[in-house]
Amino acid sequence: YAYTLQVDEKSDIYSYGVVLMEILSGKRSVDQEFGDGNSIVDWVRSKIKTKDGIEGILDKNAEAGCNTVREEMIQILRIALLCTSRNPADRPSMRDVVLMLQEAKPKRKLFDSVV
Repeated sequence: YAYTLQVDEKSDIYSYGVVLMEILSGKRSVDQEFGDGNSIVDWVRSKIKTKDGIEGILDKNAEAGCNTVREEMIQILRIALLCTSRNPADRPSMRDVVLMLQEAKPKRKLFDSVV
């Protein structure tokens, strides 16, 4: 949207990817931590290239030290990265996003991990 000023499915997919990144990181889409003119997408892409990598992105409170949850969060982060591809043509359709999310859903019962 920022480049074309047009709203379409691909810009909606990008926005959805941003929301996923916010949830996974516990950060807002625009933050002083990211630097001037940088968004959460820029921050995630640069963080992945550092020694902290994915560990520096995921919200520690959300994963709660559970390896299974961490792996699920990494799967969702991969989807978020696809959704925020620089080239709109490389972004998946919403149908594909839903399918990827269904494949990434927990393989365990929610109550088993709580009780």
